[in-house]
Order: sequence, then structure tokens, then C-alpha cells
Amino acid sequence: KGSETMVRDLCAPIDVQIELTQLCNQQCGHCYNIWRANSNQSVGSKTLDPSSIQTIVRELVENRVPSITITGGEPFKARNGLFLLLALAKNEHMHVSLNTNLSLTNREDLQKLAVRPCVPILVSLLSADEDEHAQLAGVSRATHSQVVKGIETAISLGIPVSINMVLMPQNLHGMVELAKL
Repeated sequence: KGSETMVRDLCAPIDVQIELTQLCNQQCGHCYNIWRANSNQSVGSKTLDPSSIQTIVRELVENRVPSITITGGEPFKARNGLFLLLALAKNEHMHVSLNTNLSLTNREDLQKLAVRPCVPILVSLLSADEDEHAQLAGVSRATHSQVVKGIETAISLGIPVSINMVLMPQNLHGMVELAKL
């Protein structure tokens, strides 16, 4: 089909991003989720509950949306909701991808993502340098190695991984070095 026919036949968005939670274990200065640090809100008010997740998936299926991208905050801060959303979407034969910083994952989590059809990951890594990443993400220095280990594990399990580096004056000099990872 030509692009004109495809646009005419399109009845729903091709992909919907679902912000599972506003909670995050990082405090990136560039993040648009600035309200995530407000500790006056309860965890429940910042995270989709199981009923909401079921409703969202049902509505997406009814509206023939073929693909979702799970985002946050950090989706692994809402691990139970993440795996519920994955199971429901996969059961409906939806394509699922995941945006994460991978610093809260373990091998078991990644093995679940590797189950066919596997869930592609877009991972945030702000620098090849541990100290620079820690400073830009507002995390401990050890987080960098956790993220790199998560990337390596995901790749070893056959999960497609793309690295997202938000470029800013503080890390622009390290773009090529990060690309070599």
C-alpha cells in the first residue's frame, strides 16, 4: 500500500506510550517528570493500579492499537504492575517495548522480558564515565556498572537493546565513547 492509502486506513495510533509510574530511582536534572520527587504523594497516586492497567489494555485492544511502549518514571519501580501490563498486552498479541534505566533489574526480570515475543528495551545511559553518569543522573557511582551489566545481560538473552544518551553540554564530549560501548 502507498502511504496515502495507509493514512486513510489508519484507525488508531500505531503506538501508545503508557507511563506506568512516575516513581524513579534517579534524579536526572533534565527529566520532564519534575514532580516525581514530591514525597507528599503516596506511591499509589504515582503508579497505575491493576484495575487501571486492565482497563487501559482492554481499551487499546478495542481501539485496535497494535503496539505499546511502557515508560515511567522507572517501570521497575512498579515491578508487579509492569509484569501484569506485559502479560495482558502479550496475551492480546500487542507489540510491547520498554523504556528503562535498567538499574533495578536482575537476571530473572530480564529472562521474563526475553520470553518470545521478547520485549525490546530502550535504556538510558548518560555517559560512558561512571562519575559523570552518577552526577547527571543523581545516583551513586555503582549505578553505572549496574546499567552496563543489565545491558550485557539483556543482549546475552537475545533482547534487542538501544541505548539512549540525552545529550547536554555536560556530556557532549563523551558521545563517541558511549557509542563504543
